[in-house]
Amino acid sequence: MFTMFTLAFLCLAGAAPAQEWSQLTTNYDSSLYNLYFVNADVGYASGDHGKVLKTINGGNSWVTLNTGINQGLASIHFVDPMIGYAASGFYNDYCSMVKTIDGGNSWTTVNTAAGKTAGGMWFLDAERGFYAWADDLFGSSVIGRTLDGGASWDTVYSGNDWISYFYFVDENTGFASVTNGGVLKTTDGGASWSLNAVPGSSWNSGIYFVDENIGFVGGGPPNPAYTMYKTTDGGLGWTQIESVPTMIFKIDFADANIGYALTVGTSGAGSLIKTVDQGETWLAEETPVDDIRGVSFLNPNLGFAVGENGVILRFNDTQSTGSIEQDQLSVSPVPASDWITISLKRNSNPINLLKMYNTTGALVKSMRMENQAFNLSVGDLPDGVYILEIMSENGWSNRKIVIRH
Repeated sequence: MFTMFTLAFLCLAGAAPAQEWSQLTTNYDSSLYNLYFVNADVGYASGDHGKVLKTINGGNSWVTLNTGINQGLASIHFVDPMIGYAASGFYNDYCSMVKTIDGGNSWTTVNTAAGKTAGGMWFLDAERGFYAWADDLFGSSVIGRTLDGGASWDTVYSGNDWISYFYFVDENTGFASVTNGGVLKTTDGGASWSLNAVPGSSWNSGIYFVDENIGFVGGGPPNPAYTMYKTTDGGLGWTQIESVPTMIFKIDFADANIGYALTVGTSGAGSLIKTVDQGETWLAEETPVDDIRGVSFLNPNLGFAVGENGVILRFNDTQSTGSIEQDQLSVSPVPASDWITISLKRNSNPINLLKMYNTTGALVKSMRMENQAFNLSVGDLPDGVYILEIMSENGWSNRKIVIRH
């Protein structure tokens, strides 16, 4: 039966925690910089003073591991639950990489360079990996490659640019962000690299590719603002994303459409923004705390973030299992003036969560319910474009709506 009512809603003036995120308990109170989950149960987070945190139960509990070095570990990458690598960060003057083959119980040093400062790190498997370093912070970098699990390294690239992050879509095609406003690309498994410019950008940081063609890089000029760019042709051409007016430090996608990016604050930590339309629109993501430094999603329903003071957050959305098919959902009229009618087909599960954002990313309406159809009052909202997020047990969907009085 069709139920019509005026939607009660919550107008948020502050940063209330999102209901899907929860803060996990650890006995660690220093900075955490990055994390890597091998599967839904086993994950690792890297932090200050050579410390790595590990969970084997999906984040419910964590143990602290000592890698034997004293540098902050900005990068961590595991190829399976037992074999992984961690590397020192951007602001160290001693470039170090450590390796474990027993799930973090013991670590060995596989790369050191006194007086060098480290950039990005990535491993394709237990033997093949890449590590960037330079003579000084943000100086000219080289890419070192190992084919034997870190026992030896050879230089496969040298340029006048700082290499921040790597991302490989498969064993042959990979990308790296560089500070001169470009993106490096390899199509032969890292044996050679070519540089493509990102027009309008003079500084690039976080990078992620959905596939070999569609990718994102955070960057921009130092003045007036940093931003994000998108490519649909494998890095040959890039377009600035207008809805991202700030510097992007890290990027991670849960699937081809849902992605998260970390904005940077003055401390080097920041807050999250989210897209559900493959990067066309980005909105602020509410979390229990800000000061986040790393984010990692296994799928649209499960993800983690780490940050200052040992903070670890978990996103666990058990309601949503995929996308609501477009022909299952009706949202009308568009444009709307006073009401929007939202309905699912009768054979669908009821809608149980609705969120509405304006173009600045502010949450303007939010409600939990159990209805297949209802009327949403929008007469109190100013004219403009809004994003409507709808969740049910069938999955999720987002719609761009226009309000015009």
